[in-house]
Amino acid sequence: MSTELIDETSPVQRAKRRRRWPAAVLAAVAVLGLGAGTLLWQRHAAGVVAQSPPDLPLPKGGALRVFLCVGDVRGEPCDGQSITLEQKQAVEAQLRALPGITAVRFEDQAMIWAGLYKPAIDAGWPGSITQQDIPEAFRADLSEVSEATAKPFEALPGVAEVSWRRTGFWAGMTDLRVKLCGYGTTARVDSHCEGRSLATDAERQVILDRLQALPEIAELYLENAEHATKDLENQAPTSPGFMEGADYLPGSSFHVKLTDPAGAQAVRGAMAGLPGIDEVEDDKDPEWW
Repeated sequence: MSTELIDETSPVQRAKRRRRWPAAVLAAVAVLGLGAGTLLWQRHAAGVVAQSPPDLPLPKGGALRVFLCVGDVRGEPCDGQSITLEQKQAVEAQLRALPGITAVRFEDQAMIWAGLYKPAIDAGWPGSITQQDIPEAFRADLSEVSEATAKPFEALPGVAEVSWRRTGFWAGMTDLRVKLCGYGTTARVDSHCEGRSLATDAERQVILDRLQALPEIAELYLENAEHATKDLENQAPTSPGFMEGADYLPGSSFHVKLTDPAGAQAVRGAMAGLPGIDEVEDDKDPEWW
């Protein structure tokens, strides 16, 4: 017998953030194109069973990134001045003194250029910024991170910007995420959902049936709008560098745990061309935010 999928759509509040440098180019990465709708299902056949997200607390740990005054960083607090060696050492020492610290690393201009700015420029981000104009940063990984963790660094001499982000709920738990067409994806340029409406009940049912039939899948989860919203808000509820300027309605996605990493190609191939899918992506936290 086939699997039945029932749509029980419920209202979802819009989330709005303000945008500040240097994370403006990351809004598209953070939005992730989540769709809308709460989905329930019943499984009547042998094979992988689509489950609700595990009943686990949202992560408290994550990372703190302190951007330094380097190059052409205009306006307060840098005003075109670069951080001194003494100031840089003071920032690093204060980071290493944080409770729950697990790692601290320095990110130079080349690293940040390659990981953040160049991909944005290659994707069409306007501007004539060069590698010499961008900031350096320290990144610290912590067992617990919040606005209270980040706030003291904003006042340190030589600091341009402070951003933080908690680990996403699915990081390390699943391998792939199948994003369905949603309010965010319909407006995103080059999305498979551009110019159309949300994924329909019939489209979601076909996607679910196809996923459940794949032997490469060890576990399959369907995340509804409520859980997606809570996870996204937990990641950075007040951080100036995450989800700023976004106006979106989070929604449902399929999350896949593979029997073997090599199975990712089979899953992507099975999803290719199916209506209602925005994209299939690695289910991991973004490195740059």
